[in-house]
Amino acid sequence: LFQTFVKMAPTGQAHLDITLALLTSVGGAMGYFKKNSVPSLIGGIGFGVAYGTTAYLIQNVDAVLGHQVGCVTSVALAASMGARFLKTKKVFPAGVVAGAGVLGLAYHIKKYQEWA
Repeated sequence: LFQTFVKMAPTGQAHLDITLALLTSVGGAMGYFKKNSVPSLIGGIGFGVAYGTTAYLIQNVDAVLGHQVGCVTSVALAASMGARFLKTKKVFPAGVVAGAGVLGLAYHIKKYQEWA
């Protein structure tokens, strides 16, 4: 009964979030193992869980809510890694990951507008 009031996304709308979940998690683990960086590990796993949650919401709960969570997660990723890029001037990983956050934000805004 509840699902009749909730807009479910078609298969495939969560692919970007699944990809970002894997990339941020693996990137955080690589930062930990290469540089012994606990903040990288925590941040990577945290963003991985957030993007995984976004994918789950889009596919199984409510596409509008999922894309809203995706927007917030992407803003947080872009802001945190963008600040790191400005501080270090290193294109990889900070600049690339900040760009991925901006890409994720643009995607979720577009999809939110389609579903809302």
